[in-house]
Amino acid sequence: MPKSQAPAKEGKRSGSGLGFFRVKWLLEWDRDVQWSVLFWVTVLLITYILIPFRQPRNADYQVGDIAKSDIKASKSILVVDEASTQARRLEAEASVLAVYDFDRKQDLETTNKIKLFFQKMRNLITDQQNVEEELIRRYRNAPKDSRPQIQEELDLFRKQAEEARKGPVGKFIESMSIGVSLEQMAPLLKDGFSERSQKILLESLQPIRGMGIVSNRELLLKERGRGVTVRTLDAVRQEMVLDDFASILSQKAARARVKKVFSSVKWTRQELKLRKLLEALAQDLVRPNFTFNRSATESRKAKAVAEAKPVYLQVKRGEVIVRAGDPLSDEKIVKIHALSHSGPNQGRLTLILGLFILVAIVLFVFFRILSRVDRKVAMDMQSLVILVVIIVLQMILIKGSLAFVQALATTYTGLTLATLTLVVPFSAGAMIAATLFPVSVGFVVAGVTSIFSGLLTEWSLMTFLYSFIGGVVASFSVIHCRQRSSLVKAGLAVGGASVLLALVNALKDGGLFNIGTLWHLPFALGGGIVAALIVSLALPVMESGFRVATDMKLMELANLNQPILKKMILRAPGSYHHSVLVGSLAEAAAEEIGANPLLTKVAALYHDVGKINKPEYFVENQESRGNRHEKLSPSMSALILTAHVKDGMEVAREQHLPRRIVDIIKQHHGTRLITFFFNKAKEKEDPSVQTVDERDFRYFGPKPQSREAALIMLADAVEAASKVLTDPTPARIRGLVQKIINDVFIDGQLDESDLTLRDLHQIAKSFTRTITGIFHHRIDYPDLRANAEEKDDKKRRKTNGSDREQNHRVETAHEDAEDPGLHNIKRLGQT
Repeated sequence: MPKSQAPAKEGKRSGSGLGFFRVKWLLEWDRDVQWSVLFWVTVLLITYILIPFRQPRNADYQVGDIAKSDIKASKSILVVDEASTQARRLEAEASVLAVYDFDRKQDLETTNKIKLFFQKMRNLITDQQNVEEELIRRYRNAPKDSRPQIQEELDLFRKQAEEARKGPVGKFIESMSIGVSLEQMAPLLKDGFSERSQKILLESLQPIRGMGIVSNRELLLKERGRGVTVRTLDAVRQEMVLDDFASILSQKAARARVKKVFSSVKWTRQELKLRKLLEALAQDLVRPNFTFNRSATESRKAKAVAEAKPVYLQVKRGEVIVRAGDPLSDEKIVKIHALSHSGPNQGRLTLILGLFILVAIVLFVFFRILSRVDRKVAMDMQSLVILVVIIVLQMILIKGSLAFVQALATTYTGLTLATLTLVVPFSAGAMIAATLFPVSVGFVVAGVTSIFSGLLTEWSLMTFLYSFIGGVVASFSVIHCRQRSSLVKAGLAVGGASVLLALVNALKDGGLFNIGTLWHLPFALGGGIVAALIVSLALPVMESGFRVATDMKLMELANLNQPILKKMILRAPGSYHHSVLVGSLAEAAAEEIGANPLLTKVAALYHDVGKINKPEYFVENQESRGNRHEKLSPSMSALILTAHVKDGMEVAREQHLPRRIVDIIKQHHGTRLITFFFNKAKEKEDPSVQTVDERDFRYFGPKPQSREAALIMLADAVEAASKVLTDPTPARIRGLVQKIINDVFIDGQLDESDLTLRDLHQIAKSFTRTITGIFHHRIDYPDLRANAEEKDDKKRRKTNGSDREQNHRVETAHEDAEDPGLHNIKRLGQT
């Protein structure tokens, strides 16, 4: 089946039969538009249902107002004491120490950079001096006429050497971010970056090595008495609490220590500029390595505030918070507002938006799971509409029931809300879905409605479990449910599961032997029975409104007192008998391959109802009245034969038969060729001019879209062909069945039916066994046999022009068990 086209067309053709639900306008749109409209409409409906009831007027009271009536707590809750909670949060925030980062690697990195820089500059100067000395030596040894040229070369080199020295110096200044310009570095360039200058510069930094240097020591001293949290910025990443700040220097104090070192060194008058430069460098290299981390501090404070547990005031169910005429204090207002805003009384825009997003996510996941569980249901728009109706009505039912039991719990203090909630029919939707669709669809619906049920009961986990487990049990309990009374058994099964869950819940809470637990049990059992009663009332409405086929509906349709079957027995008895035999064949085969045997049998009973309009044109109804096709052209005969499919669909819709039966009526011939009339038309034409169009002699389809429809196609062809068998031995019957299945398979009629080669093998065995039983051995009466053969010869001479005449050559097809056509079916695994 094409994923994007076939389902939409299917839904469009069946849209007129949706009864009072009338969604034809939706089914006529493009499939993507259909899905989008249905999805968002469903999201809006479910969101609207899940919105809690409006807040009571008690929420409008303010401090100092006079209570107009007694205000009584309808349930037990814990009320947050905001004042105490805020005090606890402030205390938690104040307990967090300030975070400082200590970079212990900074001293070592500065020392290494200085050493590397001085060494590099000394090497550079040494290399330049070697080159310069070589040029001087050449100048001295050169003749007088060559000396001017060498002198120019020497002057150029000295100029380039000076520029070459400035490059590394500039990079050092940039990398160290020091406040000394390139021109101010001249004394060091003149000094040649001597080892003495390097040693003095490093020794000046020695007094502050390993010390913490902070830029704002006044801020640090504010934490005196509490301490600070110190984090080391190295590979170890240690963290400690520091409460003694003696080892932490301000940047000013650290520079003062550095300056003292230069005072203890003896300098010549020529070295004064060098001393000033080195002192400036040392002062500038004193950098803070102990820094306040504001971000980490604020983050820890926020975490401490978030982890501070709120302080609660307890309000017990039944507690009178305020009497009529009493003034309202702060504490009473807190309790009243808490009750007003607890659970189902929030109606804020943010709540609605959150519900909308959550519902959209849940429904989208529901559709994706449904696509994996049962793709045919997920791709059929009418099935999706039915599921949406089930889910929406289920949520309306649950919300109404919860409101009702809540009112009872408030009015009658002897009944608790937890006890009355067990009566709510949480599993009704899953039970209906599992009755109308495969059981796996019921599981999916149970999951969705359970999530929404938990939302309606303040995110209650137990409500979710009651709903989900009850829905799963309900889905299992209605498998092949063929009687209305079976729904009561399913309700008892759901009630039993709820009772077990109630006992488990009581055991978890340690109250297994309490009187309250005993009260839970009958209410839990009653919840399943209530769900079954609701389903028994809703199912007929769903069956009639959407024309769906439940097993119970199919059992009713299989009753011979159905008006259409009575009419068929009277007007087309041969077609009726043929339908009964087709039903027997197809039902047995359906059991073998795991298809729906009841649907297959009932659909077979109705698959030829279109022959009621013109029964005399079909051989099984002609008896001795002659063959009317002898006076018709082959094309007209083919038109009459194909018309019985359209007539059958119209009759089925008039009788409000389920849509799946209508689909099988439409698909049971697929696009098969009416071989007899096609060949007859070709014989009448000029053999040299092929003007006969094969499409005029094929049924209009579509091909079978389900295994049940394919079974009926095969059983129809096999049953029709078996009537012309002579000497129906098991070998001949087996050859006939295999030949017909092979022809249908090769013609491509089974491509869209999901049948496998293994299924075809099982079908062939089942057909052979059933037909062999029909043609069982009888006592041979010679006189009766001669008369019967004479009648059979006359009948076969008259048998021309029916849908069975496609198989007019079948007698020869089984004469040889090794017919070439049988080799194909053997290769397909059908022997």
